[in-house]
Amino acid sequence: MREPSTPSSSQLRIGEFARRAGVNLQTIRYYERLKLLQAPNRTRSGYRCYSLAELERVRFIKTTQELGFTLKEIGYLLPLHAAVCRITARDGVDSRELASIVTMFGKKQLEIKAKIALMRDLQRQLACAIEALSQHPAPACPASRSARRVAPE
Repeated sequence: MREPSTPSSSQLRIGEFARRAGVNLQTIRYYERLKLLQAPNRTRSGYRCYSLAELERVRFIKTTQELGFTLKEIGYLLPLHAAVCRITARDGVDSRELASIVTMFGKKQLEIKAKIALMRDLQRQLACAIEALSQHPAPACPASRSARRVAPE
């Protein structure tokens, strides 16, 4: 790991890096502990310095989280994401890497469809319950009835 005295223009200190990635400092450190991010370069004074490629990596992590992937699944996707980035940077395409990505996305798509079906079923059940409860007056609390009878006049 090189130790620059100051970050170069393509290197960002952790605060700026986190701000650009749209996450907080603790998230960056957490991703490092999980090995989702490589240990960053450090300046001589110990400041973390991140590359723009790592910024893209954090953005990918956040986007795939929003799509419903777990951090464990994202850990499997990151090498494939890096491969796709390399592939798009050159002319050749490794069909095995792309097939892995398509397979994983296909599985996630099926999971999402199943969740949507469950949510629609739950929505129908709630609508039926609301309808049934709306048609019947609310029962009076027995305690409130007895309190009215005992109250002095």
